[in-house]
Amino acid sequence: MKKLFFQNPGGKLPTISLKELRDKYEPNALKDKHNRDIGDLKASIIADGMIMPFVLWIEGSYITDGAGRLKALEVLEYEGYEIPPIPYFPISAKTKQEAKKQTLLISSKYGDITEESVGDFLIDMDEIDLGNINIGLNLEELELKPEPLKKEKEKKKDKGKTVMMHTCPKCGHEFN
Repeated sequence: MKKLFFQNPGGKLPTISLKELRDKYEPNALKDKHNRDIGDLKASIIADGMIMPFVLWIEGSYITDGAGRLKALEVLEYEGYEIPPIPYFPISAKTKQEAKKQTLLISSKYGDITEESVGDFLIDMDEIDLGNINIGLNLEELELKPEPLKKEKEKKKDKGKTVMMHTCPKCGHEFN
C-alpha cells in the first residue's frame, strides 16, 4: 500500500482519521463541488504531502477549510493509498454562522496575484516543479525576468575612489 505524508511539525496539532472526518464532519460548500480540480490536488498531495492542516469546528462537526482535500483523500484511499492521521487546527465558534464566517475569512483574497508579482516571488526558485500548483496562472509558461536595475551612475568620492551607484527600481533608493 502506498503511504502519504502529512506535515505536522513536532506532532503539535491534533489528528483525526479519514473515516471519522468523513463520517462525522460536514464539509463546507463554499466552492463549487462539481468544478473541483481533484486531479491536480491529488498529484500535489502525492508529490509534496499535505502541507496545510484541515480547519475544523469541533463542536459543530464542520469542516471550515479542507473540503477539497477531503474529496482528494477519499479518492486517494479508493486508489489504494494509506491515509495517515490527518492534522487539523480547531477553531472556536459559537454558531455555525460564525464557523461559516471563518470559512469566508480563510478563503478571502486581500490582494491580487499577477504575473509580475508571481515572477518577482519565484525569481530565486531554481529547479522546482510547479506543475501541481494552481493559483489561476500557468506557472510553467510564466517568463521569469528580473526587473533590471536602473542605469548605474558613477560618482567620485572625495579621496579619489570611484564607487558604482545603483538605484532601486521600486523605491528609487540609491546604494553602492
